Amino acid sequence: MNDHLPKIADVRAAAQRLAGVSKVTPLISSRALGKGLGCEVHFKPENLQETGSFKIRGAYNDIKALLQQAEASGTTLRGVVTDSSGNHGLGVAYASHLLGCRAVVVVPENAVRAKVEAIKGFGAEVIVWGTTSTEREQKAQKISREEGLAYVDSYDDPLVIAGQGTVGLEIVQALPDVGVVLVPIGNGGLISGVSMAIKSLCPQCEVIGVEPVGSCCMYESRKAGRRVEIERPDTIADGLRRRMPGVNTFAMAQEYVDDLVTVTEAEIAEAFRAILFGTKMLIEPSGAVSFAALLHGKVKAHGKKAVAVISGGNIDKETLVSLL
Repeated sequence: MNDHLPKIADVRAAAQRLAGVSKVTPLISSRALGKGLGCEVHFKPENLQETGSFKIRGAYNDIKALLQQAEASGTTLRGVVTDSSGNHGLGVAYASHLLGCRAVVVVPENAVRAKVEAIKGFGAEVIVWGTTSTEREQKAQKISREEGLAYVDSYDDPLVIAGQGTVGLEIVQALPDVGVVLVPIGNGGLISGVSMAIKSLCPQCEVIGVEPVGSCCMYESRKAGRRVEIERPDTIADGLRRRMPGVNTFAMAQEYVDDLVTVTEAEIAEAFRAILFGTKMLIEPSGAVSFAALLHGKVKAHGKKAVAVISGGNIDKETLVSLL
């Protein structure tokens, strides 16, 4: 494992920075949903964060560290810029609002309207650009160079990964004998941090990454033994539409993740409804993929304590209606 990649000490440092900022989300158990599956089911509801997703953890950890570094060197952080389909942009906007820092967020033309409005609500400047992650990343990098703003990567930066790893730290603290943890995957920032934290603290626990069939770049990359690009990722789980895993996230997934599985659109929709009616929590499709794998037998968890990470809850009315 490369020395520059985050370790459990970095996750603990991130937890200190995040104290009083991100919520220590509780584990919510569901006896009814677990009964038919032969395991003890718990949910880690990151939809309960102020921004509606786990992304505040990595974004705040990164920006706070940048400000600390600038202060230590006697310089000034002029602001930050990022690209996002929604949730990471929300995290950057909220973190910047709390820290008094200028934020610019580049979003795609097909971004969920509710997420874009929420980003603006936290005071960030929004630029609509392109439809692919490559297009908006290039635009954000251009703004970074031209305006002297720090670029906040959404998944591959070690500080972002360490921030997301606090989800895993909290799971082990709340459930020391956890047997299986299931995590949604986009570019891999969440699964990288969570798997590293879980394996560092509870090595016997299985960590399973879950992707939609129509957007499974990490799954295809592991199968090929190298990073693979998906030409046209397509899924109702908009937060997981990604073309290629990061360099760091792929390396960490190879090191720490036990298995990767995929779920169909119908399986995601069924899991979404099961969580909505079984726990009374309104989540987004991206957050349902972890439980979809458990619900449809993609993961063997009989007799174990299983935790399905719900990555977010930012859903628009149109998507909600279609899922119901």
